[in-house]
Amino acid sequence: MPRPPLWCPLLSRYDATGVLDLAAMRAHAATLRPHVDGLLMPGSTGDGWQFDDDETRAVVRLGVELARDHGFELLCGAFAPTLDGIMKRIEIVRSAGANQIAVCAPHGNLAQSTIHDALYKVLALGLPTALYQLPQVTGNHIEPDTAAALAERHPNLLWFKDSSGEDTVALSGLLPDRVRLVRGAEGDYARWLAPAGPYHGFLLSTANCFPRALRAIVDDPSKQADLSSRLSEVVAEAFAAVRDFPHGNAFANANKALHHALSHGADSGPAGFPVVHGGARLPAEAVAHAAAALDRAAPLPDQRSRTAAPR
Repeated sequence: MPRPPLWCPLLSRYDATGVLDLAAMRAHAATLRPHVDGLLMPGSTGDGWQFDDDETRAVVRLGVELARDHGFELLCGAFAPTLDGIMKRIEIVRSAGANQIAVCAPHGNLAQSTIHDALYKVLALGLPTALYQLPQVTGNHIEPDTAAALAERHPNLLWFKDSSGEDTVALSGLLPDRVRLVRGAEGDYARWLAPAGPYHGFLLSTANCFPRALRAIVDDPSKQADLSSRLSEVVAEAFAAVRDFPHGNAFANANKALHHALSHGADSGPAGFPVVHGGARLPAEAVAHAAAALDRAAPLPDQRSRTAAPR
């Protein structure tokens, strides 16, 4: 039986002027192997909701390169608030050389019939597709019956990712066995994986920072309750530390703070504190909170060797 998957929505990196730093992203991705099986590029953690078309195209092309050179499986986020926007992003993904996509429902307090019909049109393209439950951004939920109806009609629905923290689709048991359930919500990691839990694997923002720790939990959750608990506390503190930072997004900001702290502690490092989408830098206080949380939880497997600092 293949090992449970661990996917990572790769962080997007920027130079001091806010321009994508593809070399830094390439170097970071290389450090994730062999612990991480697949990449989502761009994901929410990779600023996919904030990207313009050119940024999306550049990151998808990098993802194709990383899949080829390192053997990652690749999903490409086609994120937009409307169905027309989603379809346009899918065209960009395909023009950049990829065909496995991740999509969310269109934004708004929508009826399930509206969500179903929009996602039906996406799935009717026939591309290998992951549906992504992200109510923090979309403002709605894909209900279990809706997901099941879509899966029944579309064998190309291969993954369902849920970052809501509510897990209603996975817990319903309504999706066919061929649909791989991956959890994107952070915390309490060990309890969620099969056979004790409903998920087949993880697609986690924190795989950017803790690939070794998460790999250990995925490989044998029954033996990793303490590690799961300590990691959950660190991650919760890091997310709390960036809650009021008005730039970028929480998934990216928390992980940039953690990754920088793993590399440099609370110090700024040679390149300064991490740059987020739009060109702002993370505040020193966010990195200091992340560094203190790591110190309290030590040792975690990923504190044994430092990776290249985010820019």
